Amino acid sequence: MSSEARHGDDELDALREEVARLRVENERLRGGYRLAERSPIRSSRAARPIRVLLLPDPARQPRSGHPGPEVAVKVARTLISHLSTRQPDVDWRAEHDLGRIPDSAECFQLDETFRRLWDGTGPLPVQYRVVEDESGERRLMRCLTEGDPDSDRFSAAYDRQLRDAGELLEEGQAAHAAGAHHHAEWTLKAVDVVLAQAAYALATFEAGRDDWKAELDKPRPEYDPRYRVNAEHPSGW
Repeated sequence: MSSEARHGDDELDALREEVARLRVENERLRGGYRLAERSPIRSSRAARPIRVLLLPDPARQPRSGHPGPEVAVKVARTLISHLSTRQPDVDWRAEHDLGRIPDSAECFQLDETFRRLWDGTGPLPVQYRVVEDESGERRLMRCLTEGDPDSDRFSAAYDRQLRDAGELLEEGQAAHAAGAHHHAEWTLKAVDVVLAQAAYALATFEAGRDDWKAELDKPRPEYDPRYRVNAEHPSGW
């Protein structure tokens, strides 16, 4: 092996060691913003449900109007102490690393929980859980929560979209049976549109965004014949 090749290998080894060192240091620093886990309470009862306050990732710039990691940890520590007293049968935790949150845990944004407990008014904190997508990446998914106005509104509007799709399918079948082939083809495209709207609304709801409201408020597509034909022919054939 030439001296140049050996020199290149030495540089690669040094870079690998530096990357490994930086990863260890990064995890150590991130761990400084993690609350120490409480010792489990030994009991003959079933395991307590886990609820998690979501902390901001210390590796990212805080969002405008939101606390930084140090303040968030202090607020979370106070909230967990308060919540653990009020809900002793719940295992309350705080975490910023989604990989450390159990799949069964109910998760809540720290700022929403704080505002709710501050004066007891306002909407209930939005509930999330951690899921793993096809690529193996863990992400937050908003949950439908009984009694939550947004959840109730979403469910009602989403069900209406599915009913619209079913009615359009029936309309298309009737049009096809009557020989109105243009009308029948239009309904198939309209079904695709309605189902795509529903799928997009579900994805944005689960992501915790508000786009779903405008998407589910769109009216059902209505057929408008392109051609006028004689009365003896089906409309829109």
